[in-house]
Amino acid sequence: MAEDAVKGMLSIVIPSYNEPMLAKVVRDVHAEMVRVGRAFEIIVVDDGSTSGSAGEITPEEGVVVVRHRINRGYGASLKDGILRARGEYVLTMDADGQHRPSDIRRFLEAMDDGADAALGSRQKLLHSTLWRMPGKWFLQRVANYLIQQNIRDLNCGFRVFRTELIRRFQHLCPNAFSFSLTSTLIFLSQGYDVIFVPLDVEQRVGKSAVRVSDGFATFLNIFRIIMLFNPMRILMPPMAFCLVLGTASLIYDLISTNIKDATILLLVSGFLFFFFGLLADQVAAIRKEIT
Repeated sequence: MAEDAVKGMLSIVIPSYNEPMLAKVVRDVHAEMVRVGRAFEIIVVDDGSTSGSAGEITPEEGVVVVRHRINRGYGASLKDGILRARGEYVLTMDADGQHRPSDIRRFLEAMDDGADAALGSRQKLLHSTLWRMPGKWFLQRVANYLIQQNIRDLNCGFRVFRTELIRRFQHLCPNAFSFSLTSTLIFLSQGYDVIFVPLDVEQRVGKSAVRVSDGFATFLNIFRIIMLFNPMRILMPPMAFCLVLGTASLIYDLISTNIKDATILLLVSGFLFFFFGLLADQVAAIRKEIT
């Protein structure tokens, strides 16, 4: 765990796994921060790369390379970097050349204005491979409904947090691909001041490590986080469905003087959803007080 944060300092965490653009990204970020004239550090987390890409980084003041012996995952790399950060703010960005270092200034302006988090919002309609876009669209619609907000971009990896806040919640974030999405949902559901920063991103260089199975894991993570902080948002629809349909069925059965088992099952299920939701909501309230 790092010591007390340095006021105004920016810690830049760049996770990398066999990224051919890593050395160039680090050089460009370093040069940009020198131009900005602000205290900074760059923490590169080499997540068990086999390509030797981290070894190509030119030793420069303020650049630290952390190496994992095995591939632990995107989220685990971010967590490791965040725990080592010494700055008041921590910025995460990808090592594949998509993100423009010149945009860092706009993130810093948002944080200096008092935001708790500034999240990148990609403006291009197709900012990912075509086959992934339907899944991204579906996940975003599910998240918008559950969080009751219009989330402009769920999982852009270019973002800045107040270090003390992201550390408070990072244990809830997965070690795999969904760290960005999960942290977005946590900050929005907890009512923190979140600003979305419009971005244009470049075409990535190298092969993406995202798999089809990551989409299913992301879907489960959305429900897991909402169950932690606002469980009634998930349990209310099935509760209402069972109670409304059960009540209508009961009225029909009373008229026909033949109460069916299905009617009882619907009503009991509705009440079970209701009482389970109340219990889960109380647990969520206690969790909010603790955090």
